[in-house]
Amino acid sequence: MNIADAIHLSHEAYERQMRLFTAKSHDYASNADTLSNSKKFVSIASVLGLGDMIQAGKPEAGFLTMEIHKLIRWCNLRLQADEPRCEAMQDTTDDAANYLRLAALALEEEEKADAK
Repeated sequence: MNIADAIHLSHEAYERQMRLFTAKSHDYASNADTLSNSKKFVSIASVLGLGDMIQAGKPEAGFLTMEIHKLIRWCNLRLQADEPRCEAMQDTTDDAANYLRLAALALEEEEKADAK
């Protein structure tokens, strides 16, 4: 690949990434603060002690992390007047249910291993 092709492909990738960034920012964060999702996450994770769970090596912590992101997205979408741009509301509720299911499975696996 020559440099001109590499630059062209890089520009195309950047434009694609910015379209995705814009759409996801709409669904996950407020227009006033594009970092609001992360700020809310840190506050919620801190209150829940999620960092301690991660440090303790609790496997469900990863799924609970994703659950928090989905709950924040849920709230953002419900408070907005317009429709989601990336995923339907049903996708968010299904993802949230699946992350909790996976957390429960991780917990069950750990309990079985401890019982041995």
